[in-house]
Amino acid sequence: MTADAGRGPTIAEIAALTARLRTLSQAGRDADPAEVDRFLADKREILDRIDADDLPSPTSGFTRSSAQAVRELAAEGHPDAEGMVRSYLDDVSERVGVPVHQWGLDESDMDEIRTAEVRGTHDAVQHAHVAITDRRAAEAVSPFAAEETTVEDEAGFW
Repeated sequence: MTADAGRGPTIAEIAALTARLRTLSQAGRDADPAEVDRFLADKREILDRIDADDLPSPTSGFTRSSAQAVRELAAEGHPDAEGMVRSYLDDVSERVGVPVHQWGLDESDMDEIRTAEVRGTHDAVQHAHVAITDRRAAEAVSPFAAEETTVEDEAGFW
């Protein structure tokens, strides 16, 4: 193969090399040894032209298992990393209609998990604020609203 050493392989070059591999594989032990050597040399040349910068990085298509995702989130300081990942995978499974718990998680999944935690925290704060506001409003209307009730208090009610 003749190609620029300074650039990565093209799709056409990889496809041609793959076709040659298929032909050699089909020939098996009957493959021409000189062609096998040429193929291996061309394969090495293509591999040498692949720059590490061309490989997927965690921000471009890298996937991780759910266990890896849990470790990553825990390392970022999320105490309920396992619950976050499980909840996300349960939600996605429900939305798409098939279990996805064994699928890889990419960076967009991780962003969604982190965002869901922020939304959940925001929602919890909002619910607490509403509950406090509602209680204060109730206390303003009735002096009995401030009293804590227990299961024993309501036992005779039901």
